[in-house]
Amino acid sequence: MKKLADIDPEGKRLPIKLDSASNGEFVPVPLSGTNRAANRLAHEFASSFSKRTNLTRRRFLLSSCGAASTLLAFNAANAAAGRTGGFFDIPKDAALDEPLARVQVGPAKDEFIFDVQGHFIDTPKGNAKSVEVFVKDVFMDSDTDVMVLSFVPSRRDAEPVTIQAADAVRRIVEKLEGTHRLLLHGRVNPNQPGDLEGMDELPFGQQSYEHSQCSDIGVVAKRFPDVNFLIYHSGFVTGVREEVYQPGRDGIDTLVSSLQKNSVSPSSNVYAELGSTWRFLMRDPEQAAHGLGKLIKACGPDNVLWGTDSIWYGSPQDQIQAFRTFQIAPALREKHGYPEITPDLRAKIFGRNAAKVYGLSAAEVKKYTSLDSVSRERSAYLENPQPRFETYGPKTRREFLQYLKVRLG
Repeated sequence: MKKLADIDPEGKRLPIKLDSASNGEFVPVPLSGTNRAANRLAHEFASSFSKRTNLTRRRFLLSSCGAASTLLAFNAANAAAGRTGGFFDIPKDAALDEPLARVQVGPAKDEFIFDVQGHFIDTPKGNAKSVEVFVKDVFMDSDTDVMVLSFVPSRRDAEPVTIQAADAVRRIVEKLEGTHRLLLHGRVNPNQPGDLEGMDELPFGQQSYEHSQCSDIGVVAKRFPDVNFLIYHSGFVTGVREEVYQPGRDGIDTLVSSLQKNSVSPSSNVYAELGSTWRFLMRDPEQAAHGLGKLIKACGPDNVLWGTDSIWYGSPQDQIQAFRTFQIAPALREKHGYPEITPDLRAKIFGRNAAKVYGLSAAEVKKYTSLDSVSRERSAYLENPQPRFETYGPKTRREFLQYLKVRLG
């Protein structure tokens, strides 16, 4: 294991990562002025509080106090900008009190985290997205118990990860005795030659966006009540600000509208998944309050699924810590009927809901994962943790276009 000083010895990287990284499906969105102010304030807090706790910046930022102080800085910046509809519910003392901070940003008792949208990118060994980095970011540097490795639709000769490579990653995890730690999506990709004929009749270009929306989800969900529909990203669109529900608006509202128009009731067969959605909404907790509030109301508290779209965004630990502390402001809950994010609701979203969909017992999975060699190796690793606090997705338009060029050939 490398020494701690080998990674970010000066503590320049924040544990909660606010940046413009994309998952490769949308052009990176630059940080807002409020986001930049939040990052600046978080760095100021780190410098000040590390001195008061007699720690180096790096060691302070590795602590629970480091994560808590970063989220508190985000609260302050958002409040200064008038964004108070959502916030990270952390007492100010947690910035200097490690046991208190651990209670806030650390795992709850019997917490089970099932990430239904993870990604591994098949690249040469040594690249930031190699197998070793994937395993470390997900299973060493985060509290994720189980992850689903998602399949990314593309041409067979340009797949970011082949099913064979995905299986190789799964086998590496299995060799660590991490049974059922990593699940795989089966490949169903009809736009590849030989998979299905007649695909030349489907629209592309300008029309493809229209056909990627959620307006027909309610139709098929009503028609096939015995089929579960997992809606990845929940209809979220980066260019649409999430506010109170308005029929006819783009974004999450398209999913809500489709369910309402077709009388698909909450807690039925439609599940809203949060990969990239939560990561983007973290940048603006007021949007997060509206986005999550609408999804929980429309789909039901048992039908919202945890997903992070990592490792595009590096280790998912910061997304986990932010969600552990996130709360919808009482004023918005009262005005719009949004739910309070209670410990029980949080536990459902983190993993219990997905366990039901995948036919797993959260209690049983937690029981054996707490005793497997992945858990033992992580316990040893956490004696001298070395998280990178980095993201890997494209961060500029140029990087995004270059990624598309490589992916699409």
